[in-house]
Amino acid sequence: MPGLFDSWFGKNHKHSTEEVCKTYQPSAELVEEIESLPLVQRLLTDNSSIAFRPSLAPLTEEERSDPENYWQFPGGLGVPKNDKSENLDTWKNQFVRGTTLYGQHKIEYALQSFNEFDNVLINVVRFGDAMCGHNGLVHGGLISAFFDDSFGTVFLLASKGQNTGVTANLNINYRAPMPAGSTVAFVLWIDREEGSKKVFLKAEARSIPTEESDATLDETATIGEKAIGPGSIKFAEATALFIKLDTKRVEKMAEQKHS
Repeated sequence: MPGLFDSWFGKNHKHSTEEVCKTYQPSAELVEEIESLPLVQRLLTDNSSIAFRPSLAPLTEEERSDPENYWQFPGGLGVPKNDKSENLDTWKNQFVRGTTLYGQHKIEYALQSFNEFDNVLINVVRFGDAMCGHNGLVHGGLISAFFDDSFGTVFLLASKGQNTGVTANLNINYRAPMPAGSTVAFVLWIDREEGSKKVFLKAEARSIPTEESDATLDETATIGEKAIGPGSIKFAEATALFIKLDTKRVEKMAEQKHS
């Protein structure tokens, strides 16, 4: 019987693997352009980066007991921390990370990095010119969806596979137009927890400076500013409330639904 996590991570799907493998791959030129940015170079070398569409697989009991070397997701799934390979087949039914929005002129590149000591996630993304509301500007609805999807990722990684969750509230403040075709960093973090169920999160979407700066940030700098560095433009900020759900209970509910 299919479980909820099988559905979430793409095991119950209508499209063939061959179809998905024919989908877009970013050009070598685009990858070189983005990965030459100082921020991205740092994320790629500090062993905290994760493929945006990681090749999730069931972890053995030994691997689940080794959080230093494995990123852990609900349903007993995970990926080695040094594995940067992507598996589009796993994620193709996902709205933000799947085939709907992944492609030339759409989401053209994405990489995520998680600091497990501070529970801070950085998602680097290039939105193409087919993702616009006003001409030349990224649609605010897409920004909102990317915030929500990324909040889910930081929630899952911070819980180390012990809990899944759902969005109960999402608020967005748009601060500056986000140009299409630019590379943007979404910085997300756990703000606080209340009781046994509620997790409050915050985030910012910022431009990525093309050069390192010697400027210093003052004490009022946000976590987003500190993560990206001086000279960054804040395009939007967001807050969210997630509700924890026990993974075993959710799986049991899914089994009952499909029985």
